[in-house]
Amino acid sequence: MTMIGADVDFEQADDPGTATGRLAVLSTSENPDVRTAVAENPSTDPGTLLTLAADADVEVRLSVASNPSADRSVLSMLANDRDVDVLVAVAENPVADVETLTLLATHEACEVRSAVAHHTADSDLLRSLASDTDPAVVASVAANPHLPVPLLTMLAESVETSVRIAVAQNSGCAGSLLDRMLDDPDGRVGAAAAANPNMAEAKVVALASDPAAEIRDGALSNPNITACHLSELAQHLNADVRAAVAANSRLPVEAMAVLASDDEWLVRYFLSQNPNLPLDLRETLDV
Repeated sequence: MTMIGADVDFEQADDPGTATGRLAVLSTSENPDVRTAVAENPSTDPGTLLTLAADADVEVRLSVASNPSADRSVLSMLANDRDVDVLVAVAENPVADVETLTLLATHEACEVRSAVAHHTADSDLLRSLASDTDPAVVASVAANPHLPVPLLTMLAESVETSVRIAVAQNSGCAGSLLDRMLDDPDGRVGAAAAANPNMAEAKVVALASDPAAEIRDGALSNPNITACHLSELAQHLNADVRAAVAANSRLPVEAMAVLASDDEWLVRYFLSQNPNLPLDLRETLDV
């Protein structure tokens, strides 16, 4: 086949507008790049994907596993693949059913179990994986937005910092549990709690001037902190607070102009690191 012919085949294989019959023909190409393009094309029919799921090339099978058009029979077949990346892709595919995920949840590779833990909405699977011996898997459970509150509360007591951080970041973490995470002995957990969008706006504003730098930084990254709040915090008596505010990319230019002449070198230095600092102000900074 000429280079031009190969290019045409690839373009057709990659085009969602290509007819399914033509994609089926292209799936038999000797060129693995063409077969991979067919495997990841959302217009490829399940029958062709089932054939490609047995392809010798791992990139082809990986593309099938990631394809949202792959049906349960295709993913069930790939759940027995020998390649870990393929198994992770199956676990991450929203079409994967509970039976397939249950099989993958017992795989020896923690990456596979973590992928299941992070994406499944099945409470029984989550409960089982919460007892996994690998902290990375348990942390993935803790990060799952479908995690029932009782299980989330239980994992908040984990001895593993990574698990508690994931709990504090979870979109289901709120109210008294979120407040409790602020008092965690590891500042990274408190920072994650302060950054959680479920934290009440008034509480976030108060935390933005917390004595602990990690809590301050977490609060200042919280989407509930508005430009108005930042402008007010830019006038805080504590130079450490002003410095943290100065580096915030959402800080209004008017507040930047005030901080550009701050008496504290640290404040001016942090302002110089702000990616949105206008050039004219940057040129006047004494750092």
